[in-house]
Amino acid sequence: ETCRAELQGRTVRETPDIILILNESWYDISLIADLETNEPVSPFMDNLENCIRGYAVVPGLGGGTNSSEYELLTGNSLQLVPGITPFSSLNMAKEATVVNLLEEQGYRTAAFHPASGSNYSRNLAYPDMGFDGIYFAKDVDGLEFWKQRVSFATDESVFTILSELYESGLKEGNSPLFLYNLTIQNHGGYALVTADQVPLQVTEGLEELDEWSHYEINEYLSCVNMTDQAFQGLTAYFETVERPVIICMVGDHCPTIAPKFVNKELTEEEELLYLHSTPFIIWSNQELEEEDWGFLGMPCLMPKFLDVAGVGLSPYYRYIAEELALEVPVVTSFGVYQGKDGIIYSYEDETAYTEQVNSYLAMGYWNATGHLEDPLFDVP
Repeated sequence: ETCRAELQGRTVRETPDIILILNESWYDISLIADLETNEPVSPFMDNLENCIRGYAVVPGLGGGTNSSEYELLTGNSLQLVPGITPFSSLNMAKEATVVNLLEEQGYRTAAFHPASGSNYSRNLAYPDMGFDGIYFAKDVDGLEFWKQRVSFATDESVFTILSELYESGLKEGNSPLFLYNLTIQNHGGYALVTADQVPLQVTEGLEELDEWSHYEINEYLSCVNMTDQAFQGLTAYFETVERPVIICMVGDHCPTIAPKFVNKELTEEEELLYLHSTPFIIWSNQELEEEDWGFLGMPCLMPKFLDVAGVGLSPYYRYIAEELALEVPVVTSFGVYQGKDGIIYSYEDETAYTEQVNSYLAMGYWNATGHLEDPLFDVP
């Protein structure tokens, strides 16, 4: 009730077009490993200005894209329902998501995934969530592939199609647009491309690993380098757009091969956290206040991102963005959370954060059990 009262009378700034990208297996290997390469892995994003960056703590380790997708789009933690496949197990038509939150504010929405819609029942979940337009691999032309990685469309070709979908949306009217894109380029397995055709090579840090591991990491880091180049092209395109646009890209999980490359001296807690942490970057063609958000639970990312974008938030999202994320920045679905004091706690512990965490989990449970119409999830 307090959250709802505080929202009354809040004005919404000019609403930008919003691009949300969940990038398959996009990960910063430097979190866990000291490696040297023959050229920088992500030179564009590492030096990009006018952006917000940090790491999202995701549900899965080496897999579980659908779990990350669910936490990102709903704000709910899977801590309450561990082990499920969300889109196949939950009724997404009854849950509040970023889709209906933005559509309430006049946005037209679309989702694009360059693979089969039957994967994780996305062909059912996306319509249930209310996306106006839904595109899978069979619905688009122009997907391209790198060498022998013939099952995984490149980010460059996917982002080109994303730009085309954006332009198509502009032709339909002046409403603000929300485009959601789940990529596939960096999906495992690795060591598929002939070794002499892989441009990025690790030159130091793999001395104790076998030759096959060398092939795997070289191909994986070459894929990440391609993501960096593709994002450069995407931002270059949106720099030419006159309408305000804001983009958030975040990884869904580390690659399956990541655990064997750990060579830094990490505590058990640090290793657990870093293997579950993927990079995110927020960029706009308008001026942003540059920040480093550090480590942030995946459920907290979208509410904070939308707040930066200037759109109206529901009381649930407002609570996450302005209270939970400040006091308990890292909520996870694997039994622990991290308070602003930097200490990692079990959900079973009685701590200074217990009341806030329990309030958040209660609201998330209310959402996950199908209470879309509750004012808690509406934008006043």
